[in-house]
Amino acid sequence: ETDYWDFGAGAGFYLDATQAPWSKHYRMESYITQELRQIIIDQFPADANRMGIFGHSMGGHGAITLALRHPDIFFFFSAFAPICAPMLCPWGQKAFRHYLGENQQNWRQYDTTALIEDGRNVPDLLIDQGLNVGVLAGRHGSVERWLGLELDVEPEVPGARHGQHQV
Repeated sequence: ETDYWDFGAGAGFYLDATQAPWSKHYRMESYITQELRQIIIDQFPADANRMGIFGHSMGGHGAITLALRHPDIFFFFSAFAPICAPMLCPWGQKAFRHYLGENQQNWRQYDTTALIEDGRNVPDLLIDQGLNVGVLAGRHGSVERWLGLELDVEPEVPGARHGQHQV
């Protein structure tokens, strides 16, 4: 479970796994949208109608997919250097196959680009991506995949890299 950066504990994809053995504990979507949300509402002076979500890299992708899938829950979201099309890269395919099974139609509900292609949207979406980010080459299903969609993508942050220390 912790042997690989791209699968298991290092890569949950903010989804609810449907395939054993992952389906027992990999329930990140339910945790964030139900359990964690309720804890925040109960324990902090939070406005349940104005909650947001954010993340970096895979977490940024998860923030976008959850915001697209749950617009009634997330008033805003932010994504730093997000993965954009995991269905199109080998490690995304690896994770989705293990977590969700072989049917790629099931994968679409957890792929940001596919969700947008399928009609999910948010009023405003701006993505800033560093120019020195290796994922721009497409090997990580990155923002270049989105350039064909009608989105406001600005891959022009000079000197920015993918690492969390840049966020």
